[in-house]
Amino acid sequence: MHLYNLLFEVPIIASWILCTVFFLCMSGIIVVIIRLQRRNSTSPRSSALSHTLISGLLVPIGLNMAFMASDVWKENEKGQAATEAEAGAVSDALRVLKFLPPEINADLRARLQAYVNAAVDDEWPSMNRDQVSERTEAALDVLTIHTARITSEVQTDAYVSSQMKLLNDYLIQVRKSRDERLNVATYHINPQKWLVLLILLSVCMYVIYDIHYHTRPELRKAVVLISLSFASISFLILVNDRPFTGSSIIEPTHLRQIQKTAFR
Repeated sequence: MHLYNLLFEVPIIASWILCTVFFLCMSGIIVVIIRLQRRNSTSPRSSALSHTLISGLLVPIGLNMAFMASDVWKENEKGQAATEAEAGAVSDALRVLKFLPPEINADLRARLQAYVNAAVDDEWPSMNRDQVSERTEAALDVLTIHTARITSEVQTDAYVSSQMKLLNDYLIQVRKSRDERLNVATYHINPQKWLVLLILLSVCMYVIYDIHYHTRPELRKAVVLISLSFASISFLILVNDRPFTGSSIIEPTHLRQIQKTAFR
């Protein structure tokens, strides 16, 4: 699993090259093994049957890749939505703080700033290592506790009390969005799915060899084209796997913008 994790640290173009080289090598090894296994075989080959098999293989191969891609892209979209929702809730909380008394505004604004700084500067690197930032957790806990305390203290002032309740609602949204983001950060493609993909590649190569065993140039073309197809789709799945890890992560763009503009 550690070797698989290293793939997320290389540049995207290098990932595509690695996927292509891997599947070309895998296909070449499979063809050599099939050739050695069929060397002494005297039974006739049925080209018609092989053509039927290659058509039938498209269904399980397509379904397997569609399931893998659907899972990855769904988690990627959830992570992106959670990140944007978190930034939106923080922005709404800042908007509410503007209408609160100066002493409450200054106190809670500083604590909200501490949370945003911790999330951007500490939690995003932590998620890259499959870890949770205790600093960010503590900052959010302190912010929530102080907000609840102030809410109980200003109950006699109807206006301030209503604004504090609204602020509490936005902080609840921040926590929910953060929890969703952390859940997505731990997602990764199940190794069994990659194993099934390699098994399907092996079966596909076996049928390709049966169809083109008598014409080496056609066999080489078929092997290269099938390998490139598997490599390209696997590359798209790989770069979207583990949305908060590696060189193609979901960036905290909106939180950074808030950090730079609202907390100057």
